[in-house]
Amino acid sequence: PWLQVNPNRVCFGAKDDSYGAFAVPYDGNVVSLRLVYISGFVSCQYHTMPQGSHWGCAKESQLTTLVTNERNEVIFPRYNDRKIYSLAGYNYNSPELIFKLLSPPLKVFSGYKFRIWYRQDLLNSSEGNNYGQTCADVYVLMN
Repeated sequence: PWLQVNPNRVCFGAKDDSYGAFAVPYDGNVVSLRLVYISGFVSCQYHTMPQGSHWGCAKESQLTTLVTNERNEVIFPRYNDRKIYSLAGYNYNSPELIFKLLSPPLKVFSGYKFRIWYRQDLLNSSEGNNYGQTCADVYVLMN
């Protein structure tokens, strides 16, 4: 079953190192992660896309929400290397994102910290015209 790991909403912004932090309160192996949209929006183009989106930038099929460890190494999506990506069945305004299963799973301890980033903010690249903040609930699937 999915386990909610955040006691309060986790919010991440589009610039100025405004990642959203959360910790897993269990020991075990994380095999997948689920972000469920609560409120807000992020935008990478204030003038051309003032309404923003939940998880992306200008193209509906492209996602720019990344989940890292404390060293800002991308964990979800797996093997991403900080690139824009697509997830089958999801778009930049999906009510949730479910990342594919990790193989092998990520071994974590209680208190293991993650960060949710907007891609341009993580890269400190082209974020001058970014704005907004998305808030979500976070769930993990463990084995």
